[in-house]
Amino acid sequence: MFKTIEPLLNINWMTMFATEYATTYWIWNEFPSKEGKKSFELTPDGLHFHSFTCPKTVKYGFKRCHSWLHSASNSTFSSIKRQTTKQKEMLPLNVLVTGGAGYIGGTVAMLLQEAGHHVVIYDNLIHSQRSALPAGPFFVEGDVRDQAKLEATLQGQKIEAVLHFAALIEAGESMQEPIVYFNNNTASTLGLFQAMQSAGVQKLVFSSTAAVYGEPETTPIQEDADLCPTNPYGESKLLVEQILPWLHRIHGLRYASLRYFNVAGAMAGRGEAHEPESHLIPLILDVALGRKKNIRIYGTDYPTPDGTCIRDYIHVRDLAEAHLMALAALDQPHRPGRMIYNLGNGRGFSVCEVVESARRVTGHAIPVEEVPRRPGDPAVLVASSEKIQRELGWKPRYTNLDEIIASAWEWHQQRYPLATP
Repeated sequence: MFKTIEPLLNINWMTMFATEYATTYWIWNEFPSKEGKKSFELTPDGLHFHSFTCPKTVKYGFKRCHSWLHSASNSTFSSIKRQTTKQKEMLPLNVLVTGGAGYIGGTVAMLLQEAGHHVVIYDNLIHSQRSALPAGPFFVEGDVRDQAKLEATLQGQKIEAVLHFAALIEAGESMQEPIVYFNNNTASTLGLFQAMQSAGVQKLVFSSTAAVYGEPETTPIQEDADLCPTNPYGESKLLVEQILPWLHRIHGLRYASLRYFNVAGAMAGRGEAHEPESHLIPLILDVALGRKKNIRIYGTDYPTPDGTCIRDYIHVRDLAEAHLMALAALDQPHRPGRMIYNLGNGRGFSVCEVVESARRVTGHAIPVEEVPRRPGDPAVLVASSEKIQRELGWKPRYTNLDEIIASAWEWHQQRYPLATP
């Protein structure tokens, strides 16, 4: 992938503009009219100079090519100017989104479509509905455990990258059905990797979880913190993370593993709608709409200021944009082929604080019922997202809890217009 410029006789000046990933280079070169044909090739690893007196290609990185070309007898290189710019939009890719009918996967699929990518959604619709599919992407109804169908989809759609969301996600349920979770989240993902290898797909964005940390010793949690899951759900994701470095090392798979904290909020026409619903904010909003009589608080004796669990809530749009940035980074060969990032807003809110925020936003009294702890729930999970901010430039825009819940409340009322509080 390079550009070649071959100025002919009597052309004195040529300006070459090229974009290499997120950097723009302007190169001005003077060609004396007595000179014959010359050619320059711009490639991802440097500038190649050709001349009739230089039969071999001379390859230099951008830092070295300036001085070499100045000393070359057959040209006068006037200047090389490098200007770092904002990250350019990547070229469109054929992308497979597993679990793309779900809350997060569907939001990411929608943004991928808006960015110009060819998006294929692969979902078994067990925990979602066909009506939840975003408009535009091609849809294949299938289970990730159906390796033959998955491989046929990857090859038939000429897929170049996979964003893998399809998984069971309930920590409490995983304590009751661990085999189901390891089969669905770990074993089926191995099948996905086999299908990707057969189809030659070498880019993966993996939906991991903060549950891989278990009970962290310090917060905010850094990516290099100890990984000690307290439930099979977190362990099922960690096992996948432990497989990925070997696939990178042996088969050259480029991957980004994104560790999520609590995702919330909504975009126009899309919000949280699990079937059945088990997440805190939509359950609280169900109470505000009169669809439930109260909200259960599981445990009030945790070592936190008000005794309830503390979580880091991130708006779904911020999360989705991080996925697009991770995908773009995987398409940049100068970046590492192994990336692990936390995604969160960096501030924790207790269950009681979430309830109070929902009361402010909705204007409704939200009765609570205090019940015992659920097995496997860590007391505090708060992310440090400094690494992805530093390396990819991602930064959450929605950090105010009331604002996050307000977007969810607007969508929730649209979803249940006949509900009466």
